[in-house]
Amino acid sequence: MNLKKVLFFTIPILAILTVLGIGAVLNTKADSSEFIIDGTTLARYTGQSSSVSIPVGVRVIADGAFADNSFVTDVTLPGTVDTIGYRAFAGCSNLKSIIIPDSVFAIDDSAFNDDVNLSSVIIGKGLSKLGQGAFSGCDSLKDIVFDNENYVCKDGVVYDKSMKTVYQYLAGNTLNIYDMPDSVTDIKRYAFWGANYLEEIDFSASLKSVDDYAVSNCPNLKNVILHTPTRSIALGAFSDNISLRQIVSPLSMSKIHDNAFDNCPSDLIFVCENGSYSEEYALTHGFLTSTIKQVAINKRDYINGYPSLSDNNAYSQPDDYFADKRKENNVHTSVKVDEPEGKVVSDSFVVADKAFVSLEGIGITGSEETSIVITNPDDPNRLQDYSHYNSRIISYEIPDNITSIGKLSFARSDINSIIIPDGATTIDYAAFYHCDNLVNVYIPDTVTSIGAHAFEHTPWYNAWLNDPVADDYLIVGDGVLIGYKGNKADVSLPEAVKVVAEGVL
Repeated sequence: MNLKKVLFFTIPILAILTVLGIGAVLNTKADSSEFIIDGTTLARYTGQSSSVSIPVGVRVIADGAFADNSFVTDVTLPGTVDTIGYRAFAGCSNLKSIIIPDSVFAIDDSAFNDDVNLSSVIIGKGLSKLGQGAFSGCDSLKDIVFDNENYVCKDGVVYDKSMKTVYQYLAGNTLNIYDMPDSVTDIKRYAFWGANYLEEIDFSASLKSVDDYAVSNCPNLKNVILHTPTRSIALGAFSDNISLRQIVSPLSMSKIHDNAFDNCPSDLIFVCENGSYSEEYALTHGFLTSTIKQVAINKRDYINGYPSLSDNNAYSQPDDYFADKRKENNVHTSVKVDEPEGKVVSDSFVVADKAFVSLEGIGITGSEETSIVITNPDDPNRLQDYSHYNSRIISYEIPDNITSIGKLSFARSDINSIIIPDGATTIDYAAFYHCDNLVNVYIPDTVTSIGAHAFEHTPWYNAWLNDPVADDYLIVGDGVLIGYKGNKADVSLPEAVKVVAEGVL
């Protein structure tokens, strides 16, 4: 009778424990047989436990040690661990939280990539190396707590402490618009990978390049705004952005990788200057171009020249609406369309070591400004990049000590005459680009280097371009070829040519 009573009470208790899952929990903690350890390196975790405590003494969690483990939900790291390897915890689809102890100084690339349920991360004092894309594709991760002097997470974005580098725009960040601080000069690879909610990025005005795959795989990204002095977009930088509608590309842009926009929509619009590198790139890669912004997201856009599209319907217009907008705003769809080249003047001439064109009868507009010499702080003999960009200045005397004219230094200004001083050696990229009143130019034979587009879209350059009797080769300075208007497949350069400027042939 007593035995029956014992059995009567024991069986229900076991059943209750099973229902509550207590029995299962007791069997889900990892044991030592599930760790493959080589010295102080955890080479691989082979178990199926949900709660894992890594043994004390392990210093390195090797590349891929936990990769694609769908069982683990939480991991405890001992105070002996100092390195978390490449993809060490990548693809742990049920990992929910982790605390990185003070002992860890390095987290390598993609260490927690695609941990879609990871929602809590605390990182200790010791971290001094955070890899590229370490937390990319972590859909549930909105914030990282740093008890650390080297990194900070602000509004769902991980930066270095000085906020000069973007390491990770967390995929769980629910903000639609990211206005990048102008302190940012660098973006790490995969920094925006898998940012599911992001629709617009207004990039830093201090950013010089967009690196490999930095802003790839953002499924809802529609609008990208880049600023001077950004000059290059690297391999795959904006690839796999299937919703991308518009990129505003500045005149400073001079290099875009052929595969920078792989798997982006063919109706992607490059908003850029006529005749710019960005326009040429877009048209030769099957995209559209316009000089007017087509897509608006927030109120800030209305004062910056966007069409009047409301926040609610900016991306819900039918295809024929955008087709009409393209027609209205002169969106180019196939071949490059050049703007008018200006007056054709017959009294231009070119000699082998100098170029000086005198044009008569062309009216000059704009107001006189004081000539201000703006030199590079690190090089007093160089006119600073963009120093007189888009200014209303119509005359300027370059000091005799200047040996280098900076990039875009006079581009789109009202200047009508320029004398490059004897002794100058370098005229950089687009220095006088689209100076629509520039009729007189003197280039001494000391100049040995001239950047792409330096004098394009100026009356001085156009006079040579449109003069039927002028030589096919525009040679200036010390044998620098800056223009060729012939149509020969095989070009035989004159003996006077010593250097060919970028983009001429």
